[in-house]
Amino acid sequence: MGETAITMRGVRAGYGATKVLRDITARVPRSRVTALVGHNGSGKSTLLGVLAGILAPTAGEVESSCAGRPALVLQRTAVPAVMPMTVREAVAMGRWAHRGWWRPLTRRDRTVIADCMERVGVADLARTRLGELSGGQYQRVLIAQGLAQQSDLLLLDEPAAGLDRDSQRRILEIFDQLVPTGVTIVHATHDAEAAGNADHCLLLKDGRLLAQGAPGETLNEPKHPAHP
Repeated sequence: MGETAITMRGVRAGYGATKVLRDITARVPRSRVTALVGHNGSGKSTLLGVLAGILAPTAGEVESSCAGRPALVLQRTAVPAVMPMTVREAVAMGRWAHRGWWRPLTRRDRTVIADCMERVGVADLARTRLGELSGGQYQRVLIAQGLAQQSDLLLLDEPAAGLDRDSQRRILEIFDQLVPTGVTIVHATHDAEAAGNADHCLLLKDGRLLAQGAPGETLNEPKHPAHP
């Protein structure tokens, strides 16, 4: 599978007294798409939080060779489109990771913002208010916001959840365009088509890793937790 972007060894994590992840030992290949697969409650979102650095493991270690801060894209249902801002303004928020929210945009920032909107197919909606967008359009705006951070690690929490098939396929096409540029993508999903289109899968159940590897091998759930 090539070089490794992230290595996890014996990772445990949770929220307060609630244990979620249990001894996760796995790898994420560099410049590939990795799908975190499992039913609701399997620990996918928690693992993304650990990889994003916003949730510290209670045990184990995570080693990353990715440069800079990971870009985390939440589900559109977790980021309601209620703020009175345009698509361009929302994508521009992704530049805060580099400049802070108080500094004016530079020419370079505006170029990056325009490129990210073009890449995900929302450039023609730049002046549209978020509340006027469809679910698929809004999810693409969130992805563009993540891309504007210019991280080589893009983490997405079920980006296609609740979208129609055309919108879901559009997001998979965006993944295909990003990987050749050196971006490592990790996305949580319970959709068989999205998981099958990934290069690598981590199969989770009840906070444990059941299998990891190519989709064709991994999605046939084994009876016992996987070993590295």
